[in-house]
Formats: sequence, C-alpha cells, structure tokens
Amino acid sequence: MQDYKTPLARLARSFKNGRAQWKMRALALQGKLRKQKVTLRDTEASRNRWKQKATTLKAENARLSRELKSAQTAKKKLNQSSKRLSANPA
Repeated sequence: MQDYKTPLARLARSFKNGRAQWKMRALALQGKLRKQKVTLRDTEASRNRWKQKATTLKAENARLSRELKSAQTAKKKLNQSSKRLSANPA
C-alpha cells in the first residue's frame, strides 16, 4: 500500500467519495432505464391496440365495400328491369 505518497486517510476518503458518486450515478441510470422500459412497454401496448383496431376497421371497410358493390349491381339490374317494363307496356 506504500505505492501512494498521499496519506492513507485521505486516500480512503477519496475512494469512499468516488464509490458514493458511482453509486449515485448507477442508481440514477437504473431509474432512467426502468422509466424507459415502462415507456417502451406502454408504447408497444398502444401500438398493438392501434394495429388491432386498424386491422378490424380494414376488414369492416372491405366488407362494406363488397356490400356497396352488391347493392349498386342490384340497383343497376332493377333500373334496367324497370326501363324494360316501361318500354314494353304490354
């Protein structure tokens, strides 16, 4: 331990202070990491909810588009039948 010219009491105090500062930094970083993990978890959950909602709405949109197309086809047929009947008043 004689490698240092500084008195041992001063070295001990310096090492103790350094360890205390290291612990404070480590605790702060752990808190920051924990907060970021929570944020990530919440963001992923939100993204999954929105993704599910978008998928559901996309499927509903496709179903409604098919219904609309079917209704338009039926309307067109009815209009053609109506025109034929009014053209042939037999």
